[in-house]
Amino acid sequence: MYLTLGSDNFNNVLAEESECIGFIKMDSKIINQRGYGVNEIPHECNKIVIEHSIDFMNYFLFYQHNIDILSKYEVTISNLNAPGIETPFWTLFSDYNRIAELTQGYLTLGDVSGIITLVLEGINRNKLENIRALEIGSWTGFSSYFISKTINTYSVNNKLTCVDTWGDVSGSAPRGSYADYVDVLHLFRSVSKGLNTSNLIRSMAMTSFEALNVLRDDIYNFIFIDGDHRYQATYYEILYSILKAKIGAVIFGHDYRHYNNALLKPDKEIIELNKNEHITYIDGREFEMGVIAAVDEIFEGNAKLVTHSSVWYKEITQEDKDRAKFLISQLENDPIKQIG
Repeated sequence: MYLTLGSDNFNNVLAEESECIGFIKMDSKIINQRGYGVNEIPHECNKIVIEHSIDFMNYFLFYQHNIDILSKYEVTISNLNAPGIETPFWTLFSDYNRIAELTQGYLTLGDVSGIITLVLEGINRNKLENIRALEIGSWTGFSSYFISKTINTYSVNNKLTCVDTWGDVSGSAPRGSYADYVDVLHLFRSVSKGLNTSNLIRSMAMTSFEALNVLRDDIYNFIFIDGDHRYQATYYEILYSILKAKIGAVIFGHDYRHYNNALLKPDKEIIELNKNEHITYIDGREFEMGVIAAVDEIFEGNAKLVTHSSVWYKEITQEDKDRAKFLISQLENDPIKQIG
Protein backbone atom coordinates (compact mmCIF):
# COMPACT_ATOMS: atom_id res chain seq x y z
CA MET A 1 0.00 0.00 0.00
CA TYR A 2 1.36 3.42 -0.84
CA LEU A 3 0.88 7.20 -0.68
CA THR A 4 1.65 9.65 -3.48
CA LEU A 5 3.50 12.96 -3.41
CA GLY A 6 3.09 15.32 -6.37
CA SER A 7 0.61 17.44 -8.33
CA ASP A 8 -3.16 17.21 -7.89
CA ASN A 9 -3.46 15.48 -11.27
CA PHE A 10 -0.81 12.92 -10.37
CA ASN A 11 -2.45 12.23 -7.01
CA ASN A 12 -5.88 11.90 -8.59
CA VAL A 13 -4.74 9.51 -11.34
CA LEU A 14 -3.02 7.14 -8.94
CA ALA A 15 -5.93 7.39 -6.54
CA GLU A 16 -7.80 5.07 -8.90
CA GLU A 17 -5.38 2.26 -8.16
CA SER A 18 -6.46 -0.12 -5.41
CA GLU A 19 -3.12 -0.03 -3.59
CA CYS A 20 -3.03 3.78 -3.40
CA ILE A 21 -4.48 4.84 -0.05
CA GLY A 22 -4.03 8.60 -0.40
CA PHE A 23 -1.46 11.36 -0.79
CA ILE A 24 0.98 13.34 1.32
CA LYS A 25 -0.17 16.91 1.76
CA MET A 26 2.18 19.55 0.34
CA ASP A 27 0.13 22.18 2.17
CA SER A 28 -0.96 21.67 5.77
CA LYS A 29 -4.13 23.69 5.04
CA ILE A 30 -5.45 21.03 2.64
CA ILE A 31 -8.56 19.36 4.04
CA ASN A 32 -9.12 16.02 2.37
CA GLN A 33 -9.90 12.64 3.87
CA ARG A 34 -7.21 11.06 1.64
CA GLY A 35 -4.57 13.66 2.44
CA TYR A 36 -2.02 12.91 5.16
CA GLY A 37 0.66 14.92 6.89
CA VAL A 38 4.04 13.21 7.09
CA ASN A 39 3.40 12.52 10.79
CA GLU A 40 0.02 10.99 9.97
CA ILE A 41 1.07 8.24 7.56
CA PRO A 42 -1.14 5.15 8.07
CA HIS A 43 0.59 2.09 9.43
CA GLU A 44 -0.41 0.02 6.38
CA CYS A 45 1.62 2.31 4.09
CA ASN A 46 5.03 0.87 3.10
CA LYS A 47 5.86 2.94 0.02
CA ILE A 48 5.89 6.56 -1.17
CA VAL A 49 5.44 7.24 -4.92
CA ILE A 50 6.74 10.69 -5.88
CA GLU A 51 5.82 12.28 -9.20
CA HIS A 52 9.11 14.05 -9.86
CA SER A 53 12.41 14.52 -8.10
CA ILE A 54 11.69 18.26 -8.03
CA ASP A 55 8.57 17.52 -5.94
CA PHE A 56 10.78 15.58 -3.57
CA MET A 57 13.08 18.58 -3.31
CA ASN A 58 10.25 21.11 -2.93
CA TYR A 59 8.70 19.17 -0.07
CA PHE A 60 11.88 18.71 1.93
CA LEU A 61 13.07 22.23 1.23
CA PHE A 62 10.37 23.30 3.68
CA TYR A 63 10.14 20.13 5.79
CA GLN A 64 13.76 19.04 6.18
CA HIS A 65 13.08 17.51 9.57
CA ASN A 66 10.88 14.89 7.87
CA ILE A 67 13.72 13.25 5.93
CA ASP A 68 14.29 10.70 8.70
CA ILE A 69 10.59 9.86 8.81
CA LEU A 70 10.29 9.11 5.09
CA SER A 71 13.58 7.20 5.05
CA LYS A 72 11.66 4.35 6.70
CA TYR A 73 9.67 3.80 3.50
CA GLU A 74 10.46 2.53 0.03
CA VAL A 75 10.58 5.63 -2.20
CA THR A 76 9.89 5.64 -5.94
CA ILE A 77 10.49 8.81 -7.97
CA SER A 78 8.64 8.48 -11.27
CA ASN A 79 10.91 10.57 -13.50
CA LEU A 80 14.02 8.74 -12.26
CA ASN A 81 12.94 5.45 -13.74
CA ALA A 82 16.20 3.55 -14.14
CA PRO A 83 16.49 0.55 -11.80
CA GLY A 84 17.64 1.52 -8.34
CA ILE A 85 17.97 5.22 -9.01
CA GLU A 86 15.91 6.33 -6.03
CA THR A 87 18.47 4.97 -3.58
CA PRO A 88 21.46 7.02 -4.81
CA PHE A 89 19.26 10.10 -5.16
CA TRP A 90 18.05 9.71 -1.60
CA THR A 91 21.55 8.96 -0.28
CA LEU A 92 23.16 11.93 -2.01
CA PHE A 93 20.35 14.30 -1.13
CA SER A 94 20.38 13.35 2.55
CA ASP A 95 24.15 14.01 2.64
CA TYR A 96 23.52 17.75 2.35
CA ASN A 97 24.02 18.82 5.98
CA ARG A 98 27.24 16.85 6.43
CA ILE A 99 28.86 18.20 3.24
CA ALA A 100 27.67 21.74 3.92
CA GLU A 101 29.34 21.69 7.33
CA LEU A 102 32.60 20.27 5.98
CA THR A 103 32.93 22.67 3.05
CA GLN A 104 31.17 25.77 4.43
CA GLY A 105 29.67 26.12 0.95
CA TYR A 106 27.01 28.48 -0.34
CA LEU A 107 24.54 26.06 -1.95
CA THR A 108 21.04 25.66 -0.54
CA LEU A 109 19.24 22.36 -0.15
CA GLY A 110 17.24 23.28 -3.26
CA ASP A 111 20.42 23.98 -5.24
CA VAL A 112 21.95 20.63 -4.35
CA SER A 113 18.78 18.70 -5.09
CA GLY A 114 18.55 20.47 -8.44
CA ILE A 115 22.16 19.59 -9.29
CA ILE A 116 21.64 15.92 -8.41
CA THR A 117 18.40 15.81 -10.38
CA LEU A 118 19.84 17.40 -13.53
CA VAL A 119 22.81 15.04 -13.58
CA LEU A 120 20.79 11.89 -12.86
CA GLU A 121 18.17 12.82 -15.47
CA GLY A 122 20.90 13.52 -18.04
CA ILE A 123 22.59 10.17 -17.40
CA ASN A 124 19.27 8.36 -17.49
CA ARG A 125 17.99 10.13 -20.61
CA ASN A 126 21.14 9.58 -22.67
CA LYS A 127 22.25 6.22 -21.20
CA LEU A 128 25.64 7.73 -20.46
CA GLU A 129 28.89 5.93 -19.68
CA ASN A 130 32.47 7.21 -19.68
CA ILE A 131 31.08 10.47 -18.35
CA ARG A 132 33.15 13.64 -18.36
CA ALA A 133 32.05 16.64 -16.35
CA LEU A 134 33.56 20.09 -15.95
CA GLU A 135 33.10 22.51 -13.07
CA ILE A 136 34.13 26.15 -13.34
CA GLY A 137 34.41 27.49 -9.80
CA SER A 138 34.84 24.78 -7.18
CA TRP A 139 36.22 26.59 -4.12
CA THR A 140 36.06 24.21 -1.12
CA GLY A 141 34.28 21.46 -3.07
CA PHE A 142 30.62 21.64 -2.02
CA SER A 143 29.15 21.22 -5.50
CA SER A 144 32.19 19.17 -6.59
CA TYR A 145 31.25 16.44 -4.12
CA PHE A 146 27.70 16.08 -5.39
CA ILE A 147 28.60 16.25 -9.08
CA SER A 148 31.48 13.75 -8.80
CA LYS A 149 29.42 11.30 -6.76
CA THR A 150 26.34 11.60 -8.98
CA ILE A 151 28.14 11.00 -12.28
CA ASN A 152 29.41 7.74 -10.79
CA THR A 153 25.95 6.45 -9.87
CA TYR A 154 25.76 3.79 -12.60
CA SER A 155 29.33 3.27 -13.74
CA VAL A 156 32.82 3.89 -12.41
CA ASN A 157 35.82 5.85 -13.66
CA ASN A 158 33.72 8.89 -14.57
CA LYS A 159 35.72 12.07 -13.98
CA LEU A 160 35.00 15.63 -12.91
CA THR A 161 37.49 18.34 -13.88
CA CYS A 162 37.45 21.20 -11.36
CA VAL A 163 38.73 24.62 -12.43
CA ASP A 164 39.44 27.34 -9.87
CA THR A 165 42.22 29.70 -8.88
CA TRP A 166 41.48 28.84 -5.25
CA GLY A 167 42.35 32.42 -4.36
CA ASP A 168 45.82 32.43 -5.88
CA VAL A 169 45.01 35.15 -8.42
CA SER A 170 44.54 38.74 -7.21
CA GLY A 171 40.89 39.64 -6.89
CA SER A 172 39.70 36.13 -7.68
CA ALA A 173 38.60 34.98 -4.23
CA PRO A 174 34.91 35.17 -3.30
CA ARG A 175 33.66 38.09 -1.22
CA GLY A 176 34.06 37.49 2.51
CA SER A 177 36.71 34.93 1.59
CA TYR A 178 39.13 33.34 4.03
CA ALA A 179 41.69 32.86 1.23
CA ASP A 180 43.96 35.39 2.94
CA TYR A 181 44.73 32.96 5.74
CA VAL A 182 43.77 29.51 4.45
CA ASP A 183 45.30 27.53 1.58
CA VAL A 184 41.97 26.86 -0.13
CA LEU A 185 43.41 24.47 -2.73
CA HIS A 186 44.89 22.37 0.07
CA LEU A 187 41.52 22.49 1.85
CA PHE A 188 39.72 21.45 -1.35
CA ARG A 189 42.03 18.49 -1.83
CA SER A 190 41.87 17.51 1.84
CA VAL A 191 38.07 17.59 1.82
CA SER A 192 38.00 15.55 -1.39
CA LYS A 193 40.35 12.98 0.12
CA GLY A 194 38.31 12.79 3.31
CA LEU A 195 35.08 12.31 1.34
CA ASN A 196 36.65 9.67 -0.93
CA THR A 197 36.13 11.73 -4.07
CA SER A 198 39.76 12.65 -4.85
CA ASN A 199 40.01 9.72 -7.27
CA LEU A 200 36.98 11.08 -9.13
CA ILE A 201 38.31 14.62 -9.47
CA ARG A 202 41.03 16.33 -11.50
CA SER A 203 41.89 19.83 -10.31
CA MET A 204 43.20 22.63 -12.55
CA ALA A 205 44.49 25.59 -10.53
CA MET A 206 44.10 28.40 -13.05
CA THR A 207 41.58 30.96 -14.27
CA SER A 208 38.53 29.83 -16.18
CA PHE A 209 39.83 31.62 -19.29
CA GLU A 210 43.14 29.73 -19.13
CA ALA A 211 41.32 26.41 -18.70
CA LEU A 212 38.82 27.05 -21.50
CA ASN A 213 41.74 27.90 -23.77
CA VAL A 214 43.36 24.47 -23.34
CA LEU A 215 40.44 22.09 -22.79
CA ARG A 216 39.25 20.15 -25.85
CA ASP A 217 35.93 20.82 -27.56
CA ASP A 218 32.95 18.43 -27.65
CA ILE A 219 33.96 16.13 -24.77
CA TYR A 220 31.85 17.05 -21.73
CA ASN A 221 28.46 15.64 -20.75
CA PHE A 222 27.92 18.11 -17.92
CA ILE A 223 29.36 21.56 -17.26
CA PHE A 224 28.58 23.46 -14.07
CA ILE A 225 29.43 27.17 -13.96
CA ASP A 226 29.81 28.93 -10.61
CA GLY A 227 32.79 31.17 -11.23
CA ASP A 228 33.32 34.93 -11.38
CA HIS A 229 29.59 35.85 -11.68
CA ARG A 230 30.22 39.22 -13.28
CA TYR A 231 28.66 39.69 -16.70
CA GLN A 232 31.69 39.67 -18.99
CA ALA A 233 33.41 36.72 -17.32
CA THR A 234 30.18 34.69 -17.15
CA TYR A 235 29.41 35.52 -20.79
CA TYR A 236 32.77 34.16 -21.97
CA GLU A 237 32.57 31.14 -19.64
CA ILE A 238 29.18 30.11 -21.01
CA LEU A 239 30.09 30.70 -24.68
CA TYR A 240 33.25 28.63 -24.53
CA SER A 241 31.61 25.98 -22.34
CA ILE A 242 29.07 25.41 -25.10
CA LEU A 243 31.99 24.57 -27.42
CA LYS A 244 33.42 22.15 -24.84
CA ALA A 245 30.06 20.38 -24.40
CA LYS A 246 28.74 17.50 -26.45
CA ILE A 247 25.40 17.75 -28.24
CA GLY A 248 22.79 16.77 -25.62
CA ALA A 249 25.05 17.78 -22.74
CA VAL A 250 23.66 19.82 -19.87
CA ILE A 251 25.26 23.16 -19.04
CA PHE A 252 24.03 24.52 -15.74
CA GLY A 253 25.07 27.14 -13.26
CA HIS A 254 24.46 28.88 -9.97
CA ASP A 255 23.18 32.27 -8.76
CA TYR A 256 20.61 33.01 -11.45
CA ARG A 257 18.38 34.74 -8.90
CA HIS A 258 17.78 35.17 -5.19
CA TYR A 259 16.66 32.09 -3.28
CA ASN A 260 13.39 33.64 -2.11
CA ASN A 261 10.96 32.03 -4.54
CA ALA A 262 8.28 34.63 -3.92
CA LEU A 263 10.67 37.19 -5.40
CA LEU A 264 10.38 37.64 -9.16
CA LYS A 265 13.37 38.15 -11.41
CA PRO A 266 14.25 41.87 -11.73
CA ASP A 267 13.06 43.83 -14.77
CA LYS A 268 15.27 43.78 -17.87
CA GLU A 269 16.11 47.46 -17.40
CA ILE A 270 17.40 46.84 -13.88
CA ILE A 271 19.40 43.83 -15.02
CA GLU A 272 21.01 45.76 -17.87
CA LEU A 273 21.80 48.72 -15.65
CA ASN A 274 23.55 46.58 -13.02
CA LYS A 275 24.98 43.67 -15.01
CA ASN A 276 28.58 44.81 -14.61
CA GLU A 277 28.32 44.98 -10.83
CA HIS A 278 29.50 41.98 -8.84
CA ILE A 279 26.34 42.02 -6.76
CA THR A 280 23.21 44.16 -6.60
CA TYR A 281 20.87 44.59 -3.65
CA ILE A 282 17.14 45.10 -4.16
CA ASP A 283 15.03 45.44 -1.04
CA GLY A 284 17.89 43.95 0.96
CA ARG A 285 18.22 40.87 -1.26
CA GLU A 286 21.23 39.85 -3.32
CA PHE A 287 21.18 39.41 -7.09
CA GLU A 288 23.98 38.39 -9.44
CA MET A 289 22.82 40.51 -12.39
CA GLY A 290 25.80 39.49 -14.49
CA VAL A 291 24.76 35.84 -14.37
CA ILE A 292 21.14 36.63 -15.23
CA ALA A 293 22.15 38.92 -18.12
CA ALA A 294 24.68 36.48 -19.63
CA VAL A 295 22.38 33.45 -19.44
CA ASP A 296 19.43 35.33 -20.95
CA GLU A 297 21.51 36.89 -23.73
CA ILE A 298 23.29 33.74 -24.88
CA PHE A 299 20.31 31.38 -24.70
CA GLU A 300 17.75 34.03 -25.72
CA GLY A 301 15.48 33.20 -22.80
CA ASN A 302 15.49 29.43 -23.46
CA ALA A 303 17.46 28.41 -20.37
CA LYS A 304 15.35 26.99 -17.55
CA LEU A 305 15.44 27.38 -13.79
CA VAL A 306 15.20 24.56 -11.26
CA THR A 307 12.25 25.26 -8.97
CA HIS A 308 13.08 26.56 -5.48
CA SER A 309 16.72 27.06 -6.33
CA SER A 310 19.16 29.44 -7.96
CA VAL A 311 20.27 26.86 -10.56
CA TRP A 312 19.75 27.53 -14.28
CA TYR A 313 20.26 24.90 -16.99
CA LYS A 314 20.18 24.25 -20.72
CA GLU A 315 20.46 21.04 -22.75
CA ILE A 316 22.86 21.87 -25.56
CA THR A 317 21.73 21.61 -29.18
CA GLN A 318 23.54 22.12 -32.47
CA GLU A 319 21.76 25.48 -32.68
CA ASP A 320 23.35 26.48 -29.36
CA LYS A 321 26.78 25.56 -30.70
CA ASP A 322 26.24 27.47 -33.93
CA ARG A 323 25.08 30.53 -32.01
CA ALA A 324 28.07 30.35 -29.63
CA LYS A 325 30.49 30.18 -32.56
CA PHE A 326 28.77 33.15 -34.19
CA LEU A 327 28.86 35.25 -31.00
CA ILE A 328 32.53 34.41 -30.47
CA SER A 329 33.29 35.47 -34.04
CA GLN A 330 31.76 38.87 -33.30
CA LEU A 331 33.97 39.57 -30.29
CA GLU A 332 36.43 42.39 -30.83
CA ASN A 333 38.64 41.55 -27.85
CA ASP A 334 38.37 37.90 -26.94
CA PRO A 335 40.40 37.35 -23.74
CA ILE A 336 40.47 33.58 -24.23
CA LYS A 337 41.89 33.71 -27.74
CA GLN A 338 44.40 36.31 -26.60
CA ILE A 339 45.93 33.77 -24.19
CA GLY A 340 47.28 32.03 -27.29
